[in-house]
Amino acid sequence: LYLSEIAIPDSVKTIGTYAFYHNWNLKKVSLPSALESMDTYCFAECNALEEVILPDTLDTIPGEAFSGCANLKSIVIPDGVQFIDGSAFRDCYALEEVTLGMGLARIANGVFYNCPRLREITIPENVTSIDSGAFSYCNELKSITFLGNAPFIGDNCFAGDTTYAFYPTGDSTWTSWVMDNYGGNITWNTICDPHTPKDAVIENKKDATCAEDGYKETVIYCSSCGLELSR
Repeated sequence: LYLSEIAIPDSVKTIGTYAFYHNWNLKKVSLPSALESMDTYCFAECNALEEVILPDTLDTIPGEAFSGCANLKSIVIPDGVQFIDGSAFRDCYALEEVTLGMGLARIANGVFYNCPRLREITIPENVTSIDSGAFSYCNELKSITFLGNAPFIGDNCFAGDTTYAFYPTGDSTWTSWVMDNYGGNITWNTICDPHTPKDAVIENKKDATCAEDGYKETVIYCSSCGLELSR
């Protein structure tokens, strides 16, 4: 039986390995407010999944937990989560918005690998380790903002990405050596505050035809640091 919406009772404390694996109709999951743990692949390959709210009681997002959830558009990692294990959100092709909680300490290998619509990410100040390939091939990634000291970065963490990265002004841990070992094509700047908007520019314009409407994106960048301010 493949349901489109599931509300898991509050009495459930653990969601086991492969519990909802490849449930291709599942669009929305309501998790227990006192959930203590999830196991690997618990929601992997749920291709229709669009909405899931993670409870504050979790301290780990397991490996491959939501990998291949091709329609998941956003995710908020609660402040209680300290560790996101390998490939937890790999191949989430529609994922555009990710909010990482302030308690996060480690992002394992390949966590957001091949999330091509992810546009920006803020790394909380408590993060000390980002493992190899964590954000590789996020093709639309426009900005990475680090709020704290330079973390350990694994090989090719940002491989395949062309983006801007920002780090705190005056933080001596951000050395030139550190900035050369992230993979990808990254332009580095200190965090700009306040930003100075440039004039708006038009991007991704497509003219209307008889068969379909046209569209365009109006974008404003900061003239000082290059950060995309609005779209």
